[in-house]
Amino acid sequence: MRALAPVVFGVTSNATNGVVSARVIGDDTNGAGIHSAWVTYATPGSGTTPGTWQSFDLTRDTTDTAIWKATRTLPTGTEYMVQAAIADVVRPAITADDPYTLTHQHISQTEQIAG
Repeated sequence: MRALAPVVFGVTSNATNGVVSARVIGDDTNGAGIHSAWVTYATPGSGTTPGTWQSFDLTRDTTDTAIWKATRTLPTGTEYMVQAAIADVVRPAITADDPYTLTHQHISQTEQIAG
């Protein structure tokens, strides 16, 4: 069974004076609602030292559960992206013990006779 992708109507964000506000609006009508949403950002580096990647979670709105939002103060010059995902995986797409075989494929090693 394949999990359906969540329906996302909009992702908005605003950065003013180092304060980032992010909002994700999703829908649960197909049974695959958003289970988590977050902002991943890279702080600016200095000189030859690169910045660091970090994340913070958005929280589900208590009155409208289709909305996830958060506000956070970040350093000036920070680059960021807003992401959303579902978490209800029914089963792995491949078997863990032998990922290169098909589900109903019989595996055996036979000796090839030169003829």
